Amino acid sequence: MASNPNEPPPPYPGPATNQKGGYPQAPPAGSYPQAPPAGSYPQAPPAGGYPQAPPAGGYPQAPPPGSYPQASAPVYPQGGPSPGYPPGQGQPGSVIITQPTVVTTIVQQFKDIPVQTNCPSCHAEIITSIEFETGTLTWLLCVIICLVGCDLGCCFIPFCVDQCKDVVHRCPNCQHIVSRWSRL
Repeated sequence: MASNPNEPPPPYPGPATNQKGGYPQAPPAGSYPQAPPAGSYPQAPPAGGYPQAPPAGGYPQAPPPGSYPQASAPVYPQGGPSPGYPPGQGQPGSVIITQPTVVTTIVQQFKDIPVQTNCPSCHAEIITSIEFETGTLTWLLCVIICLVGCDLGCCFIPFCVDQCKDVVHRCPNCQHIVSRWSRL
């Protein structure tokens, strides 16, 4: 049905109106416009036709369990090139992924307690022996105490307190210095 562009539109099938042209008045504020009546705008059917309705009994039932063939695990080639292809190349469209090697580095903290480690000299698994030695913090505290006015012997107290000294970690087997921890 071809329409002539010079023809006026068909009359509105709704209630009669007093407006010129046959269109209804605007709907009241807050209401939604109504959908056009069915059949007023002809449309071509979608490509492939309209979908078919389900059979009278409803949708078809699923087959009973066990009637499907069991899926087997995929078989992947283990090493070596694929047959029919030169070495170093996989099948066309295949992706070869190499995983990075993870290296775990353990950083030990040598402080004022013995530590379990490997001796770099004798390569034995050891628990370090510790010694306290006079270090920078010991001398700094001595000078500060002297400047405060306690120079009659109180300034030597940091030399008697292990918490003011540096710590030396040694191997108990070969006496090699494994680490030194300075407090300052």
